[in-house]
Amino acid sequence: MLTWNRSPLVRRLRWVVPCLIAACVVSCPGRRGPQGNGPDAAAGEAAVATANPEATAAALAVLEAGGNAADAAVTAALVLAVVQPHSSGLGGGGFLVYRRAGSDRVETLDFRETAPAAIDAAALAAKGDPELLQDGGLAVAVPGEVAGLDEILRRFGSAPLARAIEPARRLAAGGYEIDARLAERLVARKSLLARFPATAAIFLDGGAPRPRGGRLVQRDLAHTMALLASDGPRAFYDGPIAAAMVEEVARQGGVLSRDDLRGYRPVWRAPVEGRYRGLRVVSMGPPSSGGVLLAQMLAVWERLGAAGAQGAPGTTEHLAALAEPLRHAFADRIAALGDPDFVDVPVAELTSPAHADRTAAAIRAALGFAAVPPTPAATAPLTGGDHTSHISVADAAGNLASMTLSINTSFGSGVTVPGFGIVLNDEMDDFSLGLASPNVYGLVGGAANSVEPGKRPLSSMTPTLVFDERGEPFAVLGSPGGPRIVSTVFQVLVALADRGLAARDALALPRLHHQAVPDRLRLESRGFSEETATALVKRGYTVAVEEPWSDAQVLVRRGSSWDAASDARGVGGAAKVRIRARILGSGPGTTAVEAAP
Repeated sequence: MLTWNRSPLVRRLRWVVPCLIAACVVSCPGRRGPQGNGPDAAAGEAAVATANPEATAAALAVLEAGGNAADAAVTAALVLAVVQPHSSGLGGGGFLVYRRAGSDRVETLDFRETAPAAIDAAALAAKGDPELLQDGGLAVAVPGEVAGLDEILRRFGSAPLARAIEPARRLAAGGYEIDARLAERLVARKSLLARFPATAAIFLDGGAPRPRGGRLVQRDLAHTMALLASDGPRAFYDGPIAAAMVEEVARQGGVLSRDDLRGYRPVWRAPVEGRYRGLRVVSMGPPSSGGVLLAQMLAVWERLGAAGAQGAPGTTEHLAALAEPLRHAFADRIAALGDPDFVDVPVAELTSPAHADRTAAAIRAALGFAAVPPTPAATAPLTGGDHTSHISVADAAGNLASMTLSINTSFGSGVTVPGFGIVLNDEMDDFSLGLASPNVYGLVGGAANSVEPGKRPLSSMTPTLVFDERGEPFAVLGSPGGPRIVSTVFQVLVALADRGLAARDALALPRLHHQAVPDRLRLESRGFSEETATALVKRGYTVAVEEPWSDAQVLVRRGSSWDAASDARGVGGAAKVRIRARILGSGPGTTAVEAAP
């Protein structure tokens, strides 16, 4: 048996051989869908940005072997499930925004978690205590990632799930070096990890967090990956994994059932589109708030610029003008957004030119003093970009994938499925228990995002594709960071479009955030001076200076080449490569999608 070797060459060779075999199999008659871009074609340049170098290397190996953007994105997601167990994984969910090569159509997949059928919404609302939904069994929603990744490959992929799983299985079985981000999270969440024996057995050593540079082996998770490779999602949703998951969640006070797991389905949804300076911006719709808020922010920001109300970059006038579209958009989030299968979400109205006109006029009239809902007492600082993860992929044929994945807060609920190594989400905290009960991110909401059985909690994830006036790709981007996902994507995209910055330079700019409630303008501690903070206070803001946040992953097209960058706030990796293999096509044809709102 070969021993594990961390060199990129070895990793790629270990992918190339099976993938070349797969290319032969996939191109045979009887396989699904269009499968290529012409025989012997030198396909051109591909690019990848992910939150971890292992995931980036695995995705590049897939692309170099002839796989497409869907194959690469799913492979990267599975590797992240191993190397970033605090951010995403098989016990979580996510969203995909995908464009097929040669098509103007963008397709979006919702594999967000759902509330268990036996959840007692009335009791939770009566208690009004969001901490009930943050740790332990009651915090666990029905995981969607396994079903979602399988659906992505069925829809767009050129190879089966088993092949995408193999790099992750090898990493879990052979182990990997704990990086700075994971080491920091192990220390920060030690008390949570110690509460659950199966979790502590993986991440603690004699009660102490495993150290940076140490080797983390996850044999139970490798076993799970092997089961999924042989039996597919059925093993997860209606097999031994499901049985163990339900038993452990019940032991930890939750109500997840076998029927909840058997009944889970990902949903193809209509994307949300906006326009900014001639660019077409396509993102995820509800139950994500990301696309709606991003489209609103961009439209208002463009109007403020046309009216000369933006101010010069870096000035307090500019920062106040940048904060106000965020504050107004988040106020709309509180009032109106939720799962579209349960509530009527006014997407068309919120993203309309008339709504942007009214918002921009209100901001110009009272810049820095907009009316927002009252602030609940005792709101804590937000945590950084140490939860959730994003993957951006562009293959050489022109397929584009933007995918954001999450288990919510670091290490989710803290509950791990014994014998299978799956850390389970705490996405139930993303539901609202009322205006007086902020969740872990300080977010509040009304009835549209209240807890209901089978409902999907509102999310801030904002996987996004951007196209220029000719319909050519301009950017593939997204980020982790809780509610600061939306503000991060907004600010990075504005920097790319307005100032023509390189991806790395756009990511390096300091960020601000405002989410309406609490009524607080948050500034990153690195990049804003004390004088700037004081000047914003004088303008009427309550200012909080906090540690840098988010971990955005960006691809931007400059001329005929991709510029790929991974946020220096994280430990990720970005790369591009010339592809000389024939790129396999993206899937079989059309899938029914819900009608656009």
